[in-house]
Amino acid sequence: EVSLQEWTEGKLLQIGCFFENKGDSPQYMTLANGQVVTLDSGERIRLYLSRKFTPSALQTFVENSGFNTLGENLYTSERGTGFMVMLLQRKELTQTT
Repeated sequence: EVSLQEWTEGKLLQIGCFFENKGDSPQYMTLANGQVVTLDSGERIRLYLSRKFTPSALQTFVENSGFNTLGENLYTSERGTGFMVMLLQRKELTQTT
């Protein structure tokens, strides 16, 4: 599931990945801790949830959270996806002269 959502700092893209038992019989799954769980027919579980922020929404969030951006670098692929690395400093540590 992919949706564009309003956020206090702008818009974000939310991506959810689910597993759904579409069969007629229960599916048995073993979790990382060894516990066995049952997924009945028609039930689903969320495997992954991610939120992707636009650069402007991310910058607004950083500023509103009490940080200054000392540096940043954007890494993108040929498909236009990527990530940003930011070096931040708390505003109260910033010296003004």
